[in-house]
Amino acid sequence: MGLTAAFLDEMRLRLSDKEVNVLPQDGKLYDGIEPSRVSLVGCLGAAPDPAYTGPQPPNSIGIVLLVSPDKEGWIKCELSGQFDVVHRYIPDLRSVEENLILDAGLPRRGQTLPKAFKRYTVSFSSIMLDLDPGKPNEWVSGKAAITALLNAEQQRWISDPRVMRLCHTNANGNARFGYNWSDTALLDQTSLNRTVHEQIAKDRNAILNYSINLRARLRPTPSAFGANARGSFLLEVFLENQTTTDHARAFGVDSPYLLDARLLTKLVVGESYKVPHRLQPEEYRYRDDDGLPGYGISCAVVEVEKKLFMTDGMPTSAQPRVDAPSPEEVDMDYAPSYEMLARDPLKVCDSFLKTQERYLGEWATRISNLESARLMADKEVALADRDAFQEETRRIRDGVELLRKHDDLRQCFQWMNEAMGTAIMIQGKRFTGWHLFQLGFILSQIRSIYERHATPDELRGSMQTADVLWFATGGGKTEAYLGIISMALLYGRLKGRDFGTTAWLRFPLRMLSVQQFQRLSYVLAQTNILRQRERLNGWPFTIGYYTGEGTPNRVSSTYGEDMQKGFLPSFSEERLKSYQFITDCPYCGTTDSISIATDMARARIKHICSNPECWSNCQAEPGEHGEGIRGEVGIYVSDEECYRYLPSVLVGTVDKLAVIGHNHRFVNFFGGARYFCPEHGFSQRSKCEHRRIEHHAEKWEALDCGNNTRTSMIKVVPTAPMRDPGFSLLIQDELHLLRESLGNFDAHYETLLSTLQISHGGRAPKVLSATATIKDFDDHIHHLYLRNAVRFPAPGVNQGESFYARKAKDDETGSHLIRRWFAGILPIGRGRVAMKAVAEASSRFLDQVDDWRDKLAHEDAKLLKAIGLTSGQSQDALLYIEKNLNTDLVYANSKRSITEIMRYMEEVNNKTGAERKARLLDGETRLDMILNAIRHVETKAADDTCRHIIATSVVSHGVDIAELNFMIVAGWPKSTAEYIQASARSGRVHPGIVLCVLSSHQLFESGVFMNFGDYHTFLDRLVDAVPINRFAPNIIDRTLPGVMSAVLLNWAPQQRWGGDLSHRVKDLVTLLRSDKGKVAASEIKKIVINALRIPAPLIDIFDSRVITGFNTALVGRVDNAFFELERWPGSKTDQTLSEALGDIFGYAPFRSFRDIENQIVIKPVNSAADQVFMAMAR
Repeated sequence: MGLTAAFLDEMRLRLSDKEVNVLPQDGKLYDGIEPSRVSLVGCLGAAPDPAYTGPQPPNSIGIVLLVSPDKEGWIKCELSGQFDVVHRYIPDLRSVEENLILDAGLPRRGQTLPKAFKRYTVSFSSIMLDLDPGKPNEWVSGKAAITALLNAEQQRWISDPRVMRLCHTNANGNARFGYNWSDTALLDQTSLNRTVHEQIAKDRNAILNYSINLRARLRPTPSAFGANARGSFLLEVFLENQTTTDHARAFGVDSPYLLDARLLTKLVVGESYKVPHRLQPEEYRYRDDDGLPGYGISCAVVEVEKKLFMTDGMPTSAQPRVDAPSPEEVDMDYAPSYEMLARDPLKVCDSFLKTQERYLGEWATRISNLESARLMADKEVALADRDAFQEETRRIRDGVELLRKHDDLRQCFQWMNEAMGTAIMIQGKRFTGWHLFQLGFILSQIRSIYERHATPDELRGSMQTADVLWFATGGGKTEAYLGIISMALLYGRLKGRDFGTTAWLRFPLRMLSVQQFQRLSYVLAQTNILRQRERLNGWPFTIGYYTGEGTPNRVSSTYGEDMQKGFLPSFSEERLKSYQFITDCPYCGTTDSISIATDMARARIKHICSNPECWSNCQAEPGEHGEGIRGEVGIYVSDEECYRYLPSVLVGTVDKLAVIGHNHRFVNFFGGARYFCPEHGFSQRSKCEHRRIEHHAEKWEALDCGNNTRTSMIKVVPTAPMRDPGFSLLIQDELHLLRESLGNFDAHYETLLSTLQISHGGRAPKVLSATATIKDFDDHIHHLYLRNAVRFPAPGVNQGESFYARKAKDDETGSHLIRRWFAGILPIGRGRVAMKAVAEASSRFLDQVDDWRDKLAHEDAKLLKAIGLTSGQSQDALLYIEKNLNTDLVYANSKRSITEIMRYMEEVNNKTGAERKARLLDGETRLDMILNAIRHVETKAADDTCRHIIATSVVSHGVDIAELNFMIVAGWPKSTAEYIQASARSGRVHPGIVLCVLSSHQLFESGVFMNFGDYHTFLDRLVDAVPINRFAPNIIDRTLPGVMSAVLLNWAPQQRWGGDLSHRVKDLVTLLRSDKGKVAASEIKKIVINALRIPAPLIDIFDSRVITGFNTALVGRVDNAFFELERWPGSKTDQTLSEALGDIFGYAPFRSFRDIENQIVIKPVNSAADQVFMAMAR
């Protein structure tokens, strides 16, 4: 048994709150707490209360088997198992003395007996049940046998005078535990027992009698099981707790549960068969799976040996490790190393194509087998899948041929590989080349890079499709994107694109990973060094952080709220620190060398490296016009800086796209800024339109820059028109989260962005996306981008595999290696029992870690034998546990859950005396604090007291910490896609454990528990299709104001008739009433309508009636808007465009895609208040 599997096996026992499976005969004493509160596995509730209408915990476990009778027509089974029962117990004398209520230093006369309980194990075996198939649905009971066994145990328990007898009760039926203290009441344990019997007990000869039933029946097999199940029956066997709470309360037990209940069923007469998966999809790849041993009721079922089945109160599921195959495994002549691809790429690429051709042979075998089995419908699906792989290979081959044909394109590919190799090396990572899927994906995008600068007759439509990357979380998608970005930057520069934003890397809302930002910075830095080395002209390669919130908008503005909210001199040190997005220098690789500095004159927030010998400090060129980044690493923090410097790559959130309807500077991304100020960046006018910050008369002021093209000392420089204006690449991470209202709103703005880019003379941006669900991905892309979708990679021959991913096997045993173990528990009880169980499970996990650390340090022979290691390997095992299992990650679905979990953790730690601290990471946690927490987990000492990370979805995207390998999921997340993303935080490098704590009060979570194996076997297939509809009712009323505003701010002013337009409505009204008004109105309408109208190639995709209705509404609303604008009243001409459009449409342009309801904004009034806000964020 492997170390992780052995760890999980022992943990099951700890979660049962036991040290051994069968307790000693005298039981286990609990002082102060009822055992049902801390036993988390295999618990059965009391008999249901018919008068209570709310959810009640399950009171039975069961096994359902598919069986057939023997020749004589009988089915016989032999039952065995165990369960623990609880009795109220007279506490130790010491405990009673410690809990005495004192009055003036003396015990009061009236006292209450403290709580104590005794837990006993009841084992049973060889209970035979004979079932007659001629009497289906008739229950056969084993209650007499189990009752006889319990009666024998009762006689032993009643001989113990401390086992609580039937008590006097109050009006509610609860036992009364008050007694009168006297000098003789507590002389010794015997006198305490006597006092309880005399004052509390009502009947000294009666103890709590548990009522237990064993029952079984046969049921006809449902028709859904198919023809193969004819003549068979479903055998249902139950262990049932029939003890009532009303009966138990008179004995001082509020929860007469059965704890750690287990049932074994041995089929003595008859045959058993596999049952079909409850959740198995109808798909040919899953036909290889022969089913389950049986179904569990409130449990899972395990086949211990042939015809012997056992319930499992903590079901587990092993997820196979899926690895990218090595070049040797696919008979590839050359490994796709960065070094080889930088030196001789075509040899590697040609070898790669040959391996893909060979894979087609596996498809041929699969299709032939389906045909032989006469599964013709499955064969047609397989043929379509094979064709998709062939099309994928064609696109890769096309990319290779472009590299072969065009020397400059191939040169950029080689440079990109060199930059990637250096970036990976500086980060200290061990891999030296691409995984096959990364190389395949990059090669499939070569045409998209090439067509950015190709002649019109060379275009093949690559920009008109959106590519969807669906690969295992943690498989290296980020690096594949970074390779494409690096090559696109280099090729654009080689083709004369000297400045501009090449890629916009976007995340849904606030799910940007700080680790992804750090990785991006490494690749951009090394690409920039290469750019300068090869004397490629133009501006340096830089990064801009462009989010909907969390960073300042304008740092040089003193207008209105900007003075307190965004003016650079008002920032506290704490706030500036929160804008640090990386810790290690991407140029020299020095760790913890990055700090934040301000440059008031240039209105900048800079990331600088403290290493004086860093390339950024001593070798980076200042640039011909001051555009260089010497003295900083080239990261722009505020929106204002992004508009001023047009960073090569924007990193941010989806909802930032809403700003296109508010900020006229967005047009800079489309080439609208034709001048460059050496101090303040790009400007739309020959006189710098930005501000410098200076200190005058004991206060900071923002003053006009004053630089211009003619008279200033520092000259503003005219720039050539931007080549390929706009964004070359839109890279959307976590595509599946663009759903419902967020997806609907974003869909209109996505096509708006593309329309504006084309209207400014550019080509449509290429869309690349990654998703956790591939279900109906083409429909999702149709609605979101109005494009056709291409999936990568195409599905493979076998389930869970593709050409690029294979299930890894142990070299010695041939068995599948495990990526992560999933385990589930369903604690029962009253209140928020699941959240309490999370805290208990977390504590017991760390207890076990500390126990194993101690045993391994002392080379404990029993433990070493359990995990299959020798004493010589104990030190390695100890180091492994201290490094990789020493911190647990608790994933919560809500802030309320986090608050509860932290409170319960504190209670547990106070009870155990353990000094264990927790770090909280949620949507309010600043990026620098997330970075700090990640670094702490990666580098902390074994005895560090920080043992818990409690987090929300902020960690579920792109947070890669190899040291986090035990994770508790506190309740099932909102969607299966989120569960996949979240659970992938465990087991990134080493085998991980994911413990799902599910609630018995939630019907869905109980269903997940009962089908735990199936849920995890078919996890990818259970992801819901993304709900999105760009034609949703009333959506056009919410988006059209922003779309129209965007056109008026970021397109119309650049037209021959629009030079006088501004953000004021009066300028537009004046234009519309002039002799140029008709032409202007016609052209603006055309752009607005084109931004939302369905393109001709996709008309047949959607319902024609829906399109007709949408287009009619669109044209009608646009016409009405211009009708009103042409007749705009003089009393409203001082309005902004946003205010005017709000009056016309009923809604103002979005400021965020979350603007569905009115928001309450809390703002700091000064820097002192800002410091308080920062402290609260911690």
